[in-house]
Amino acid sequence: MTAGRLSRKSRKLAQEVYGSASDNKKALALTQLFVSSSAEFHGSGLVERTNKARTVPPKRSSSDGGNGYKAIVNIMLKGGYDSWNMLVPHECSGRNDAGQTAREQYEQERGILAFLPGERDRLIRVDQNKQTLAQPCEWFAIHKELTIVEELFRKGDLAFFANAGVLEQPVTKETYNSRTSTQLFAHNAMQREIKRLDPYSKKPDTGFLGRTLDVLEAKGVVTE
Repeated sequence: MTAGRLSRKSRKLAQEVYGSASDNKKALALTQLFVSSSAEFHGSGLVERTNKARTVPPKRSSSDGGNGYKAIVNIMLKGGYDSWNMLVPHECSGRNDAGQTAREQYEQERGILAFLPGERDRLIRVDQNKQTLAQPCEWFAIHKELTIVEELFRKGDLAFFANAGVLEQPVTKETYNSRTSTQLFAHNAMQREIKRLDPYSKKPDTGFLGRTLDVLEAKGVVTE
């Protein structure tokens, strides 16, 4: 039920639960109930016990409408999507070593699949003055069907993480197999990798949401 992630303490408690039952059938049912209520069962990473009381989040009054509450919602598109036609380079001043702009590289690589001029109706501007790192483009085009994405971005409620993935370095058709540590062409493998976001295995058996939670708690942010 937990793929071997049940801690030593939890295993001992499970044995005690099993031994406290009056018969084997009830013992099995109670043990399964115990395991299904454990922290290990409700997560996909390793559970580390702190032996400290959990901080109780402050109660929010009904009058504040829930203001101040923030939640992380992760939408996993298991079927995938064509991200290259979701956020598209439009007006770009940055150039690579070959002197090409991001738009020129995009159109060269995408070929007939690239956005046509008439498909670049929805444009968003990147404010370079607010960026800690220089962006290759000042304007990007968004797919015409993603109206809600454009709306949220303009309100400041959405950010794009472009070029995020599991490639450790630039590769070609000749070098991708020797210069990558993940399977790039299998749906099940890429689904696992995108949940981990740890191509160097610096934090094995963890996911990016769990690591995000650890960072927030280390900074004193109350989570629930």
